Amino acid sequence: MRTPHRTGSPTDAAAPPSSPRLVLGWIAVVGTLPYLVLKVMWVLGSDVGLTTTGVRDDPTLEVANWATLGMEVVAVALAMALTYRWGMRLPAWLVVFPIWVATGLLAPRCLYAVVLAPVSLGSGEGHSSSAMDQLEGWVYPVVSLSFAVQGVALAVAFTLYCRTRWGRLLGDRVEAVPQGATEGLQAVLAGGAAGFAAVLCLLSGTAVVVAADGDRAKVAAEAALSLVWILTAIVGTFMITRRFGVRTRLWYPVTLVWFGSGAMVWWGIFSVLNALADTVLADAWMPVAHEVARFGGVCVGLVLALVAAVAVVERERLSTGAR
Repeated sequence: MRTPHRTGSPTDAAAPPSSPRLVLGWIAVVGTLPYLVLKVMWVLGSDVGLTTTGVRDDPTLEVANWATLGMEVVAVALAMALTYRWGMRLPAWLVVFPIWVATGLLAPRCLYAVVLAPVSLGSGEGHSSSAMDQLEGWVYPVVSLSFAVQGVALAVAFTLYCRTRWGRLLGDRVEAVPQGATEGLQAVLAGGAAGFAAVLCLLSGTAVVVAADGDRAKVAAEAALSLVWILTAIVGTFMITRRFGVRTRLWYPVTLVWFGSGAMVWWGIFSVLNALADTVLADAWMPVAHEVARFGGVCVGLVLALVAAVAVVERERLSTGAR
């Protein structure tokens, strides 16, 4: 009997992992090791990679070290779940939610590094934050490479996992499934979130205007990237709820919402918490107006993600009942 959260073939869960999934899963595990080992050493009291020993005594960073260490352990477990057949038997939320969190943290980090680094270098500032000053020069590139490897490997492995477990549903066209009971409410919530997002964009624009002259380029780049995440999530949600692009396969709008809402929610939470705690990871150059916009983006992202999730689950049940 098919469980409610599975739309793939009943034999999929019993099938051995494909070679690409097996390779990608273990590449993701290897990718976590540099960052994981560094965090283990720091929580055990080592000063490796630190230019000043006092940084370890910062209570907020101690909490952050333990939290990120736990997240890396979860990343290893996820890589194994995406690789081996027992992962197909896990409840859908137990796989989807942590991967969404990981996407929301890793995707913006990679994109921001590509966009903001040239802006900082062009202004002659480079990595001038106090966080960078307290790390040895090799730490940042090693950690960035670790995130890049595990992020790409997990993303591709999860794509293959979804194709195996939910490929039939995600391969349907947007127009293929009849309207569900909550489709009207989904459209209202998506429209309200889009309207609130427009206000947030104006707030980010205000932050660019009030930013200090030397920081204005970085604030503008940050605001532009935030706009990209907002538009990505809104377009994807509208395609699902209002059936825009009805001939499009469902996986396309789901991917848009996945990346856009994940970045808005989890990168926003990370940034706002650092700003409120005034840690060395906080962007001291960021105006308060943009931090407020970031918090608003967390709320918008949560609404859009919830709307899309309900829509997909509802469509899955309707599709399963129709077959």
